[in-house]
Amino acid sequence: MAVDHQWLTVGYLPREVAVKWQPTLRGLESRGVLATCLAFIYKDGRGNGHQVVLCLSDPEAAVPGNGVPDGAIVLDAERECAVTGEQQYQDALSERGGWIGPVWVTLHPGTVPSGKQSGAPTVEARIDGKTVGTLTAAQGARYGTLLNKGAVVACEAEIFEGARCREVRLFLPKVD
Repeated sequence: MAVDHQWLTVGYLPREVAVKWQPTLRGLESRGVLATCLAFIYKDGRGNGHQVVLCLSDPEAAVPGNGVPDGAIVLDAERECAVTGEQQYQDALSERGGWIGPVWVTLHPGTVPSGKQSGAPTVEARIDGKTVGTLTAAQGARYGTLLNKGAVVACEAEIFEGARCREVRLFLPKVD
């Protein structure tokens, strides 16, 4: 935890968790990558101190399958947002050896490809330059202003096996 630009140790992972995470953390460290995760600090119910709770995934799902896009403005990951139309982009979603897990996605202006909102402005999601889906028109209106943050805007995302095909969920900042 950083306080006044100084790192403080606030605790340790339990031994059984640390053993599972050590290879992943060492790999990140060897590449100069600082591991981060969402954490919550709670006041102890007895008023004797605080408790830090880390939101950790499984180590295998912690490292994205691709790199952060060069020069990207990286958005805060505060909320899940569904991508639509992935069934049309299964070839792009099956690349990287069939990777399932976290990835970096870039966001671009797009239009809703079909349905009653066809042609409406929205946000297009791309992985390594390849389109993997779009947001709905309503979500595009909600998150479209994020595209103004820079020439390349990226967010954390996850490829997962849906009921019928590979799907994508984005992790975007709160905008309301």
